[in-house]
Amino acid sequence: LSLVIVSGVSALAVYGASFRGEVLPGVYIGDVPLAGLNRDNVVTFLSDMNDKLANEGMRFKYKADDKEGTAVIYPELGNNSVLLELVEVDIEEEANNLIGKDRNLLAWGISAVLSSLGETKYELQTVRVDRTRLLKRIKEKTSIYEAKSQNAGVKVISIEPLQYEILPATAGVVFDYESAVSEVRRLWSNLYPVRVIIPTKNEQPAIFETDVKSIEKLIGNITGYTE
Repeated sequence: LSLVIVSGVSALAVYGASFRGEVLPGVYIGDVPLAGLNRDNVVTFLSDMNDKLANEGMRFKYKADDKEGTAVIYPELGNNSVLLELVEVDIEEEANNLIGKDRNLLAWGISAVLSSLGETKYELQTVRVDRTRLLKRIKEKTSIYEAKSQNAGVKVISIEPLQYEILPATAGVVFDYESAVSEVRRLWSNLYPVRVIIPTKNEQPAIFETDVKSIEKLIGNITGYTE
C-alpha cells in the first residue's frame, strides 16, 4: 500500500513538473483561455488587456425618472502628464499565480489534474480600484439626476407676528454608487469591459415632522406664540 501511495505521489509530482512554468490546462480568465502560456506570455497578455480596458473607458448607465444616459470615464492626466489610473493590477504577481511559481510539484500536479477535468475560472487577485477618485468622477457626471431625500424643516414666513410653516419630509431615490464601484472590480478581475448599470436605492430623510414638532413647542414656549 505504501508503495502504491509513493508511486501515486511521484506520478502527480512528475505530472506537475510537466506544466512547470506555464498556465495549466483548462484555465480561463473571463472567456479567454490561457492554457500553455508561459510567464512572459502571461505578462504580455495581461498588460495588453489592462491597457485595452483602460483605453475603452468605463461606461456607467443611469436612469432616474424619465432621464437616462451613460457616463463614460477615462484615466486622467495628473501633474507632469502622468496618467492617473483608476484601476491598477499587479501583473507580475498575477503571472506568478497563474504559472504556479513557488508551488511545490505535488500541489501543482494535483491542480493540473483538477483543471484538466473542466474549465477553471481564474479571477485576478490584485485588482485595486481607487474608490475615492472613481466615486468622485461618477458623481460629477450623474449626481444631478438624483432625487435626494428632504428633511422636515421650519420655514419662517414673518418674525412679527411670528408665522411659520412646517415643511414635510420626503423620501428620495439615489444612485447606489458603492455597488457600481464593486461591479467595476468584479468585471476588471475577469477582464470584461466595464459596462455598469448604476442601481438605485431609496433614501430616507434624517429629520421627520415629529422631530420638528418638538422645536415648534420650544418656539411657542420662548415667544408665547401658539397656533
